[in-house]
Amino acid sequence: MNAQFWPAQFDRLPHFLLNLECLGPAGQIEAIINECNEANGYFHAPVRNRSHFWELSLHGIYGTGASEEQAIRNWKKAAQYHVATNTGAA
Repeated sequence: MNAQFWPAQFDRLPHFLLNLECLGPAGQIEAIINECNEANGYFHAPVRNRSHFWELSLHGIYGTGASEEQAIRNWKKAAQYHVATNTGAA
């Protein structure tokens, strides 16, 4: 008898968003930085002569803002919209 494996698929994004809601602003920044390290995202500060925005790309979702907090807030709005409109059906 051949055993078939169905690889487990775990979407971290909804769980990560729930975790962020339990944290204050400083905790959210730390959580975002850690998640970027673990999930191959990035969170860049403005670079002189290039951009005046903080840039955040994580789990395929992009957000910008004039401050760290604003970039995270804008990213969370986009991520929440993504989770609400995508049921996970592949």
